[in-house]
Amino acid sequence: GLMGFVPPQIMNWDKANLEGKVKAKDIVKTAKIMVDKMKNDVDVIVALAHSGVDKSGYNEGMENAAFYLATEVPGVDAVLMGHSHTEVTDIFNGVP
Repeated sequence: GLMGFVPPQIMNWDKANLEGKVKAKDIVKTAKIMVDKMKNDVDVIVALAHSGVDKSGYNEGMENAAFYLATEVPGVDAVLMGHSHTEVTDIFNGVP
């Protein structure tokens, strides 16, 4: 199963085109809800996120939530993300 996310801040950045048409909520909280809805119907869950990595501590509605999407949402098997315009070289569970 695939689920995709953009930062909630997009509603400010592109308000003229999005207001009344889409909703953008907290990435981590929404992912937890979606995993619960998807887990019984799929073999693998992949999260696609237009979000960067900010490890300074989770804050609801944060723009760069990909680290917490990968580490705080049980059931997400893979995260494909991009947003920060920087190279991510961290190792997670022994995997680069």
